[in-house]
Amino acid sequence: MLAIDSTRMPEILMDKNNREIILATEENRTHIYKWDGVQYTFLKTVPWESRLDFVQDYVIAKELDLSTPQPILRAVKERGADSVVRKLTMNWDDWNKVLERIGSGAAPWLEVARALRPGTDAFATTTLEMTVAGALPKSPKYVLQLIGSGFALEDVCSIPQLEVTKAEALQYLEDAESALEKSVGSELEMLRHECLTRLRKLQAKYREQRE
Repeated sequence: MLAIDSTRMPEILMDKNNREIILATEENRTHIYKWDGVQYTFLKTVPWESRLDFVQDYVIAKELDLSTPQPILRAVKERGADSVVRKLTMNWDDWNKVLERIGSGAAPWLEVARALRPGTDAFATTTLEMTVAGALPKSPKYVLQLIGSGFALEDVCSIPQLEVTKAEALQYLEDAESALEKSVGSELEMLRHECLTRLRKLQAKYREQRE
């Protein structure tokens, strides 16, 4: 039997799978539990005034299909980037799944990156920017199109890892440079040139480093 601390009558809500979510409030904090049919599992403690927002995010996060871009883009349009990012980062495995798909460089997934960017901060922003940068050698045109839409040139035309060896950095920079040497359209020509210039400076910097 789960011991639930509560100074108010616990609230019992049902998710769309008809499973109970228990909200047990203690002073100004609410402890949130879920019932999986066998036992209660503690989820999180949140401020009392945020309890329903958390439950909504939790339920929607469980329902959000991460296998294709369309459900994510639709959720951003309906509920806002902040809400969707909050849902995805409740479980970092979900966030990493989305990043992996964005990293493929496929245009629809890069649109997901654009849509999510206004809702990210801190670690989520860093990982999203690195993922987009990592897609540059695969899809230079679509990645360059993100610059100015929440992504800066210095973030996209950069090394897509926090820790990287000299060999890894040079390999990525060579791949990105090779991709950018091809035409990406006249409307992106200035950005292509600026990105190439930045990548070549980074190449020179890494080549000067000792092994």
